[in-house]
Amino acid sequence: MIMKQKKNNEEKQEDDIDDDDADAAYGGGMMMMMMMMMMMMMMMMMMMMMMMMMMMMMMMMMMMMMMMMMTVMIMLTIMMIGRY
Repeated sequence: MIMKQKKNNEEKQEDDIDDDDADAAYGGGMMMMMMMMMMMMMMMMMMMMMMMMMMMMMMMMMMMMMMMMMTVMIMLTIMMIGRY
């Protein structure tokens, strides 16, 4: 009788441990997923920011180039007119 009781207790303990592990694993998984999602979001945001910055830089560069081209063209035209 005592042996049976002891065996039952052991089994019960084992079950509890299994449950705890499962809970911990599930919780950990969820946390990891959340962290991953957050990281992904951050990365996406960073990428977007970088893209925006790049676009801005490109725009600025284009503007600069356009300005340069315009000035060069004007200078060339002035020189041409001046020559005649």
